[in-house]
Amino acid sequence: ETLRMYPPVVRLERRLVSDEYKLAGIPLKKDQVVEIPTVAVHYDADYYPNPKQFDPERFMPENKHLLVPYTYVPFGQGPRNCIGMRFAYQEVKLCLAQIVQQFRFSRTSETPDRLTFATGMPILNAAPFKVKVWKR
Repeated sequence: ETLRMYPPVVRLERRLVSDEYKLAGIPLKKDQVVEIPTVAVHYDADYYPNPKQFDPERFMPENKHLLVPYTYVPFGQGPRNCIGMRFAYQEVKLCLAQIVQQFRFSRTSETPDRLTFATGMPILNAAPFKVKVWKR
């Protein structure tokens, strides 16, 4: 759910390999580049009800039938998705497990309610924010 709300790649690009594609009835030409705004797809209420709400239950096995294929694309999708995706998932899980075992986190009076992000960058980049951290 965190990667749905804050995908590391904010825009995917695909180059068309033939003239046979149409998007919403509009014919697309060979070698044309199509940009897919990851954040727009992840926050579309047609695919994710209450998209601004953090709800990890969306991805539980019992809710799998509610997910629409190719609407969760934090690393891309299909034959050209990120080659390091599985490694990145494993690395993030391992890092989080180690950090949570050793430290506790909480908000401070300076912690914002919502994160803000730099615009115009291909990678999602949050503005710095403060949290309280102490060793367990």
